Parts: sequence; structure tokens; C-alpha cells
Amino acid sequence: MNFKSLIYATRPKTLPASIIPVLIGSFASLDSPKFSISITFLVLFCAVLIQIFTNFVNEIFDFLKGADNEKRQGPKRSISTGDITVMQMTVASAIVGVVAFTAGLKLVMYSDWVILALGIISLLFAFLYTGGPFPLAYNALGDLFVFIFFGPAAVLGTYYIFSGIPGAGIVLASLAPGFLSANILAVNNIRDIPTDSEVNKRTFAIILGRSNAIRLYNFTSLLSYLSVIASGFISLNYWLCLPLISIPLAVKLSKELKNKYGKDLNSVLEKTGLLLMMFGLLLCLGFLFGK
Repeated sequence: MNFKSLIYATRPKTLPASIIPVLIGSFASLDSPKFSISITFLVLFCAVLIQIFTNFVNEIFDFLKGADNEKRQGPKRSISTGDITVMQMTVASAIVGVVAFTAGLKLVMYSDWVILALGIISLLFAFLYTGGPFPLAYNALGDLFVFIFFGPAAVLGTYYIFSGIPGAGIVLASLAPGFLSANILAVNNIRDIPTDSEVNKRTFAIILGRSNAIRLYNFTSLLSYLSVIASGFISLNYWLCLPLISIPLAVKLSKELKNKYGKDLNSVLEKTGLLLMMFGLLLCLGFLFGK
């Protein structure tokens, strides 16, 4: 097995999508008696492994379904280039999934059965994203999956471990990383409209069309800012409005998304990931300064 290609297949540039919501949930819980740095790192470990599991499974099924071919406009995938076989990626996926589940059992012991249920559901839907008889990504449900699991599920799951039942403020804040993570997928799908159409991959971008998909990207960006503003006012912690500093980058990306096509959208995808990081870290600072 080509381990360099396996590392590349983890899609390191996308991993902030799982890291940021865990950090948000952790920073929101800093004043909890149960807060633990070591447990925070364990949550991060499990969250990243679940995302890597998703990426591995995604690569397997996109290759088998013909979505990863020579016409692909995004970064090349390790299976399609022949660097890793389907069987090797299947084994790697199984190992990552088992390690994630096993490590997660420590979180269950620290918390309760709710975290066990969340972990099992997360792994199940990570597989169903592109696998199974009704793959979410091929039936216009990928955006919803990303929003839920890289937003509310990750943020509130982390918060629950340390602080128990979440209040309205953290619930509203948890929406923001979900919206921005969904936008990362949206750019990917807008770029791939021509090639996805050829293999009957019905993404939300294909159903809406390019123009409406871009409008949705802009709308969800707006919602991410509105959610933290609302969270700040409900929590009486106006530091939670710190992510507004990132608005110029969001506006710049909106313009680039409208004017770029094909491979040129790869830079917009990466910068949308950067926006998620910037937004998320500012939100973490908002929770820290508001304590």
C-alpha cells in the first residue's frame, strides 16, 4: 500500500470541518466542572477519524460508480490513479472505523449512552453518505448530512459530554459551522455539475442549477453570521459576534464563486475551508472572552 497516497486520501485540507465544531463545543464548556483537555483531544481524535472514514468510503464508492474519472476537475483520488486498490482502501476504512468506535467507548464511559448512540449514528451515516442502496450524496441529501454532522451534532455532542443539555445560545451557535461546512460541499458540487450529471449523481447543485446553487451558498453564509449574532444576544455574550470580522472574506468568496468555473473553483473550495477555520476560531475566542 502506498502510505503517502493513503495520507493524501484522508483529504487533510478538509479536516477542519470536523475539528472546528469540536473546538466550539469545547470552548463553550470551559466553565463546566467536567471540562477536560484530555477528553477534548479524544473527542477531536474520534471526530477526525469519522471524517477520514467518510472520505475513504466516499473514494471507494465514487470510483465504483464512475464519479472519479479522467474528467474530474477536483484533486485526483488515490484509487482512480491506481496508487491504492479498492481492497486496500476497504481495509483502511474498516481499521479507521473500528479505531474510531473503540476510542469513542472512552467518551461513553465519561458521559453516557447518548454519546454511544451519536457515535454509532455518525459512523452509519458516514457509510451511507456514498454507500448503501440509497447513497445520500447521490440523492441530493449530502448537503443536509454535512450540515447536521459537521454542525449541530458535533458541537452539541461535544458540549453534552462536558455540560449536559444545551441551551438556546449554543444550539444557535452550532448551526454556523454546519452552514459553512455545507458550503464547502456546495463549491465541490457546483464545480462537478458537468461530470456528476454524466454518472447520475443527483447533487443539490444539479437540482438547483448553478445560479441557484450559488444563491444558496450566499444565503447559508448569511445564516452562519445571523446564527452567531442571535446566539450572542440570547446568551448576553456579545463576544460571540467576533466572527463578523470574517465577513470581507465571505464577500470575496461569493464574488469568486460566481465568476470561476471548473478547476478554478478549487481555490474557492480551499478558501471556503479557510473561512470555516477563521469563523470557528473567532467563535471560540468569543466563548473564551465571554466567560
